[in-house]
Amino acid sequence: MSKYWSLSMGKGRPVVLVLVHHLYQAEDRSSRYLCGKGTIHFWKNFAFESEGRPYIRVTHDIGIEEVLNVFTREWKFTLPRIVLVIISSLTTWQEWSAPRQLENFKAGLIKAANTTAMWIMTNGVNTGIAKEVGAWVNEELVQRLIMRCHRHPHTDFEKMPPLCLLGIVREDLLTCADKFDANKGGTGCNKMVLEHIKKQLPILVIQGSGGVADLLALAYNEIDRRGVTLWDPEFIENVLKPELSSRICQMFPKFRDNAISRNVFKDRIVECLRLACQTQEQMYFTVINIHHHRNNLQHLDDILLKAVFKCEQFAALATGVLDLCYRDSTCRAYDILSVQSVDWKHKTAVDIAAEAENRTFLAHPCCQKWLTNQFLGRISVRDITWGVLSVPLWLKIILCAFTVLPMYLWVRFKSDPHQMDYGDDEECEKDYSFSRNVTENVKYDRYDTVGTGAQEGIFIQLNPPLWKMVYLMWNAPITKFWVYQIFYVMFLGTFSVAVLWPSCGNMTLDIVTVFWIFLIAMETIDRTYRLHLTNMHVPLISKCVEVFVTIFFGVMYAAARLLGLSLFRDPYNGKVLICVGLLYFYYRQTLIYLPISPQLGPLLYRVKLMVRTHSAAEKTLTIALAPFPLHVADESCPNPGLWPYIFAVLYFVHLKLILLTLLYALFRSVP
Repeated sequence: MSKYWSLSMGKGRPVVLVLVHHLYQAEDRSSRYLCGKGTIHFWKNFAFESEGRPYIRVTHDIGIEEVLNVFTREWKFTLPRIVLVIISSLTTWQEWSAPRQLENFKAGLIKAANTTAMWIMTNGVNTGIAKEVGAWVNEELVQRLIMRCHRHPHTDFEKMPPLCLLGIVREDLLTCADKFDANKGGTGCNKMVLEHIKKQLPILVIQGSGGVADLLALAYNEIDRRGVTLWDPEFIENVLKPELSSRICQMFPKFRDNAISRNVFKDRIVECLRLACQTQEQMYFTVINIHHHRNNLQHLDDILLKAVFKCEQFAALATGVLDLCYRDSTCRAYDILSVQSVDWKHKTAVDIAAEAENRTFLAHPCCQKWLTNQFLGRISVRDITWGVLSVPLWLKIILCAFTVLPMYLWVRFKSDPHQMDYGDDEECEKDYSFSRNVTENVKYDRYDTVGTGAQEGIFIQLNPPLWKMVYLMWNAPITKFWVYQIFYVMFLGTFSVAVLWPSCGNMTLDIVTVFWIFLIAMETIDRTYRLHLTNMHVPLISKCVEVFVTIFFGVMYAAARLLGLSLFRDPYNGKVLICVGLLYFYYRQTLIYLPISPQLGPLLYRVKLMVRTHSAAEKTLTIALAPFPLHVADESCPNPGLWPYIFAVLYFVHLKLILLTLLYALFRSVP
């Protein structure tokens, strides 16, 4: 059987994991030395990469000219000035005795690769020094991608030579990952556990899963019976180690005839337990028996608490990185927020921050601009004033949505929905100052109306076709929001007139109101379903309650007014129930509009905290006020009946506690 060599180019990490059904192989018969070539997909983050890496399969006696021809003509490699061949052993990677030497080697290698054209060749196996070199190259590629700004290419660093990493490996050394037993811990897991405990990283051992986990659990239980704080060397040598030796021979037959390797393996397990017992209350080592109803979860809360602290620290680091990037390159920071990560189910950084409830990250100016731009969609509303007169934003949106001509005055259209919006004054100043000095290099963009600086030229504004303008205008989220608000106000007016109509009401108003209520219910159901599809983690209890209450009031209204069913003994109670429904829809409008307002949204959150504090104070005063309740028909409350009393309380809560506080805070904040 002839030997073959497989040459593969990995991007960053030279992980060579070949699966037959994930390989596209095209045989090339032009040369008897070139046996095959194609694309290989590496296994990364529990899935195969969508982007493949080219590879060739050649015989051992192939000429270097043919290999070089593939590199330069097919893979488009530039001829190098330096070819660095890194040779290392395929044995288990051992840590360097001096980590500073490893850092110096990394710095020198990356500096040389960024200075001149270089080819780096390794053994192509994801272990040893080849794994470290692949990680360094991947880190450098990510660093270059971070510093790249496609909107301002003149601000990029000087052009660096491409990074070329080649892996050369024998074909018989490539093994399939399915041959490994992933259910049990192998012989190398004890070393990983030992390194984690030395670094004070938490270890969770699942007893009953087999492999090294059962050996660690056995040693832990034996020591725990005698007391974790009591380390008895005599017990370890005479009792524990012989028991471990017999178990090791049963689980790993290869150690039966190799006493030296068995003793090394056994000593590592004992060393793991010794270091775990020395830590404070063993908070870094926890054993759970999956076959026992009483698991040892004594220190699991400490581990979870440390994980929470790490999450908070990571959230602070994420906000700090965003702030540094925003100060250095505003547009680049804005673009990062729009990138959908494949590792996080195609979610953006803003989506991840919202799921983690990282309010500091969401409150960052760059993140707020990104959210505002998402709300505007592919339109940008210009702020044009005539002296002291100015048109509010909502009126501009409504006029542009229902009439076409105002769009030419107030609305600008963007080709990219994630494009950053620049100020009008700054744009005009840059364009005017640049047009006085430069008359060439004029760039035309049909849909883009944003100037990106004098260094990039002038953008001549050309509006899209009329049908495209209408489509973009109505497809913008801000247009949908304000149109919905206008029609909702019309619905509240219609509902109010229908409720105040004397006698049994007006049939036309009742039909329109009931139809409108069920339309709102259908719209809420559709929005809830779409929210469930896009964000599975979002709780939908409040949405389901909203749908149920809306349908309930619609059914009660239709039964009382349209069908004439006497659901209540007294018609007055039916009238009161309809009034409660009207009050609910008014509250619903308040809770929809106020949070999205940039002025009233933060104030509403403060009111929420105030109401929560007020509720806690009321619970404290209930004991003192319970012996002296107010009678319903008291002289200070002349309105008799239970329902007027309830509506009066709701009136005071809604108007005096919330709206009055909002108005007072708004007047104090506005100069």
